[in-house]
Amino acid sequence: MNYGNLPGDGNFLTLNGDQKAWLSSNYPEFEYLILPLYGAQEFIRGLSRYCLWIEDADLPNAIEISFIAERIEGVRRTRAESKDPS
Repeated sequence: MNYGNLPGDGNFLTLNGDQKAWLSSNYPEFEYLILPLYGAQEFIRGLSRYCLWIEDADLPNAIEISFIAERIEGVRRTRAESKDPS
């Protein structure tokens, strides 16, 4: 309840519009990994944000893109350094 649906990813899985556009134009075959992200700020302020949504089966292909591999490594570091046992 204190954190809502906090993903605990250090925002490494979140993309802004420019990042989404770059990824989509350079790797159109992986556009299916990008989903819109809706939260209070997006609703209230009319913001557009996106997230990387990578299923286990898609991971080997996704990490071939250095941009995504670096993001995944950032999530790994964030979670490894977390003091939260979950």
